[in-house]
Amino acid sequence: MPSPGPFGPESQIKVGVRAPLLERWLGERWVNRCIRVDGDNLSMNEVQQIVDSLLPDVPVQRPKKSAASEKKGAASEIEVIVVDRDAFALELAREWIRSGLPRSPVL
Repeated sequence: MPSPGPFGPESQIKVGVRAPLLERWLGERWVNRCIRVDGDNLSMNEVQQIVDSLLPDVPVQRPKKSAASEKKGAASEIEVIVVDRDAFALELAREWIRSGLPRSPVL
């Protein structure tokens, strides 16, 4: 569990970052291609792409949620978020167990 800092757990802090700064931070791990999400919910294909990613920090491009973008005829803005692949996969597994979906017996 992350230790809380002066502003709370680090995983809950969100910071807007411009591409040049992000490129400098990530260096060789900088990725120009993102997983594109069209709506609010992930499809199984998008979930699979995140879990199967070779990168531990997966860039995901999604529509930006704002009052202006919800108006009809407004140009859709996008944002790029970075998903922790391992934390995402762990939460996915926990949800799968909670849901009680049928599972193959462990041999």
